[in-house]
Amino acid sequence: MTILTLSTHPKFLVTLRTLCAVVGGYAASACLSLLLAQWLGLTERPAEAFIKMVFFVVFCTLIIWSFAINSHRKAFIHMAGLNAVVWAVYLATQGVSA
Repeated sequence: MTILTLSTHPKFLVTLRTLCAVVGGYAASACLSLLLAQWLGLTERPAEAFIKMVFFVVFCTLIIWSFAINSHRKAFIHMAGLNAVVWAVYLATQGVSA
């Protein structure tokens, strides 16, 4: 099997999309839940419970959303773009609040 046929093989594409959904969804949902906790200014215990709930909802939503997109390339681009925006906002606000 050549690299060209491997890159278009359906099993390979589904594996890449699954990896993108799990890793990208985890990173984006972790950052979003940290951003929300930071912006709401919650104390330790409520913040911890809130972060866990938001993380679970966002993570599940991003995995479903990643598989709802028709194109593998579009799914990867959208997940990478979402992560870039969310992490840029998080790093920008961390510098202000630190």
